[in-house]
Amino acid sequence: MLHLAQKIASFFMAKKLIPAKDYEWAVYGLQRRLLAAIFYPILFSIGLLVSDIHSTIVFFIIFTSLRHRVGGHHAPSAIRCLVNSIFIVLCGLLLYPQVTAEWPTIVHSLVGVTSCIVLGMAGPCNDPHVAMTPQELDRNRKRMRLELIVLVAFFGVFSLFTWGTKSCKTAAAAVTLAAGMLIAGKIQNGGFTHEQE
Repeated sequence: MLHLAQKIASFFMAKKLIPAKDYEWAVYGLQRRLLAAIFYPILFSIGLLVSDIHSTIVFFIIFTSLRHRVGGHHAPSAIRCLVNSIFIVLCGLLLYPQVTAEWPTIVHSLVGVTSCIVLGMAGPCNDPHVAMTPQELDRNRKRMRLELIVLVAFFGVFSLFTWGTKSCKTAAAAVTLAAGMLIAGKIQNGGFTHEQE
């Protein structure tokens, strides 16, 4: 995948569509997009195998959106990334619902809100591969906080209705796993106080 991303980036650079100084950034971005085009259909299919379509869609929307805003742990290879991603899908759509089957909706909402607070206090993670500028990091932090406010409101409203149980449970799993990935990313990048910003 890296080789293909390099070839595409080199082509764009030769056509003067990207400046030479942005080559590494373009390779990284292209590699992520190519992997997503392969991984997402696989992961979504696994989600449908272990859960229903409603939960799978809710999980993917919330987890993916948060992951883009807060960042977190990145695997050292594409295969490890796929394995980790499969593990996340299985934890969110199979393990969490089984372990918490007897929990009332309000507990799922509390788990979700607590994870939102963790994300709001610790995020986002500035991965060295992305190396966001302070302005980009600040913009991402503002978008992340807006999304977290929407999620806290979601947990507050959906916990009031019995029909909201499944959505609260799935959202809580997604937010909790996003928080776990953020913490793992902070540790991977040298800890909470040594991260490059």
